[in-house]
Amino acid sequence: MTDSDKFLEHYGIRGMQWGVRKSEGGGSSGGSATTPKKPTVPKTNSRERTRYKTAPKKLTSEELQRRITRLEREKRYNDLNTRDLLPGEKAAKDILAQNGKQILATVAVGAGVFVVKKAIDKAFGEGTADKIYKPGKKK
Repeated sequence: MTDSDKFLEHYGIRGMQWGVRKSEGGGSSGGSATTPKKPTVPKTNSRERTRYKTAPKKLTSEELQRRITRLEREKRYNDLNTRDLLPGEKAAKDILAQNGKQILATVAVGAGVFVVKKAIDKAFGEGTADKIYKPGKKK
């Protein structure tokens, strides 16, 4: 038995893609076969309410009542399932509400100073920005 008898080799068909079958009607047309596309289902946010396509004016009273009941139940369900904040979460939320804007402004100013210093150093040479701007000194 030779080495070529010990294994199976297959190179496939030129132009074929893995996992793609030829269309019905078959034959070797030379082009790549395409699989039918599945309809895409739009992703919905869990907090989004149910949306309907038909306008309320075109509905019967029973259909409209079913929709209203459904929306009321969804709202009641969401109200019942909202959890209370833990004490640590409440404290963090209060701190961020009070000081968040100030912290954000400080970070933005610091980033701006950093960018301006880098631009000055790049334009006029290393160390130039340090001579112009010395942190901690106020005039």
